[in-house]
Amino acid sequence: MIPTRRKTRPRTATERSTKRRTTGRRIARPVCPDIPARTARENSPPEWLRYYFPRVYSQPFGPVHLQIIDGCRLAIQTKGRFGVAAPRGTGKSHILAGMTLLALLVQWLRFPVVIPWADRDVRRALRFWMLALSGNERLHEDYGEITAPFRASQGGAQKIKTLVWSDTGEPTGARLSLSQGMIVLPDSRGVIGSGTLNGNVKGLAHATEDGTVLRPDGVLIDDPSDKGTARSSTLIERNVRYINEDVLGMAGPDVKLAAMMAATIIAYGDTASHFFLGEEPDWQATVVPQITSWPEAGEGKTPLWDEWNAVRIAVLSEKDRGKAAKAFYKKNGEKLREGFEVTWKHRFDPTLEPDAYYSAMSDYYSMGRSAFLQERQNTPEEETE
Repeated sequence: MIPTRRKTRPRTATERSTKRRTTGRRIARPVCPDIPARTARENSPPEWLRYYFPRVYSQPFGPVHLQIIDGCRLAIQTKGRFGVAAPRGTGKSHILAGMTLLALLVQWLRFPVVIPWADRDVRRALRFWMLALSGNERLHEDYGEITAPFRASQGGAQKIKTLVWSDTGEPTGARLSLSQGMIVLPDSRGVIGSGTLNGNVKGLAHATEDGTVLRPDGVLIDDPSDKGTARSSTLIERNVRYINEDVLGMAGPDVKLAAMMAATIIAYGDTASHFFLGEEPDWQATVVPQITSWPEAGEGKTPLWDEWNAVRIAVLSEKDRGKAAKAFYKKNGEKLREGFEVTWKHRFDPTLEPDAYYSAMSDYYSMGRSAFLQERQNTPEEETE
């Protein structure tokens, strides 16, 4: 009987590294075919966002979006503080997420951390970046040296660990762990981390493949409170202290932290209004309403729009698909739009509405004044007991 040879496991770090090189799946390290064109887009973030994410930013950017992009870029490059309060649906969180990815790919940042209010929002944010790295064709064409491991693994956390570069035989170093809230780029280029405003973000650090220990150098705070917290002065004070002490204190002693915050001002004096409306002078903020100038005599004094709304409501039960309301608007549009200005003229459903003015007033009447002021204007009414 011929004795079988027992398989031995590599014992030393060198042996384990050799084992990975010989058993790992080899992938090519792509090269950008047009670096000058890529660099030109990097120097124009609005163009960069719409070129690489045409489905995410499908509508032309308005002045509000350009303000958000400029504010993000300045905060990232100067390690400053920037916040934006804009109507829900404006795309502020997606713009901040896109700008964070741009900053990571060009190494303006090496360790940005996303800090939303709830755990479910962590996964949503990380999923945006994971899908971009693993499935975005344009990103892969121009940033293949970064995206290749994610693309080859198809977002598989276990598979990505086995990948090695075909030109060197060395592990790519890319990692993906949504359960731990982390995405690690190859070749020690950087890492995206995460936490929540309900958790503990102290001590975040990552040791890269080349031995460098990274500490957070950027933070994206998304919706810093819920409605319950936003209406409690005690919880607001605690939330503000946590952001100032723990979240903004994540960086190491030799690293400045860039901070960005996207929010809707939920209640008078809430966390967002504290940072955006003058209590924190280091924060530069853009606070944007959906309606910047009310039609006719002003907010709440719109008799012709009241007539339009009466027509709209009267035929709802008849299922006329808005024909009567649109006919009234077509007939009286010039008068209805007198003095009327909105932030973003592409904010409407073209299959149902003629323009953004019509859409804004439809929201105003259907949501009700109080909800509209809160959700769309970022000017919630002060609550009295």
